[in-house]
Amino acid sequence: MTQEKLIDAITDLDSDILNRYFDMKADLATKKKPKKRTWVKWASVAAACMVLVVMATFAMQYIPTEYSLNYSYVDANGREAYIADKNVWIYYVDKGEIERERVKLPCTAENVFITWKHLNTIGDEVELIEYKIVSNGNESTSEFEGQGVANYEPGDYFVLNITVTKNLQSYEEYELLIDSLEKSMSEYSNIDFDEINVLFN
Repeated sequence: MTQEKLIDAITDLDSDILNRYFDMKADLATKKKPKKRTWVKWASVAAACMVLVVMATFAMQYIPTEYSLNYSYVDANGREAYIADKNVWIYYVDKGEIERERVKLPCTAENVFITWKHLNTIGDEVELIEYKIVSNGNESTSEFEGQGVANYEPGDYFVLNITVTKNLQSYEEYELLIDSLEKSMSEYSNIDFDEINVLFN
């Protein structure tokens, strides 16, 4: 007894329906499965690699560089002190453009200036004379229990004066160097200055 007759006897199905079913089953078995498109897989891998390269290139500029420069570890009073490292942007001139580099250094105005000189290949003849922040804050003295007490009212206008030796003016791209110095010396302090002056002595 054939399979068709057996199923027909059990289920009482029409033989035309059964024949179509078995024909369709035979057709599906003989059809070839479509080939997988390997180029799609490799194109996806290549696109993912390109995204990683772009992200790595962007992230590289934020990884700080450490220099073995002759940094100062002296506080404002001239005493040797521990100075915490900080990651700061140092601006420098490269082929007529101002670029920047993230640098990890013991963070003082003197050390920012040393690194700025290094990145701009400026010699030791150029020195930082003074880094001074001036504001319109008021300082007054009052008396409490017979003792003088200093009171300070913070201002809302801040001026940064950077005094350097005048031989900086002899360097090429002098104007760009001044711009890069202003950016480097103002940004590390996290103060939004209303005015920045570079003075020469």
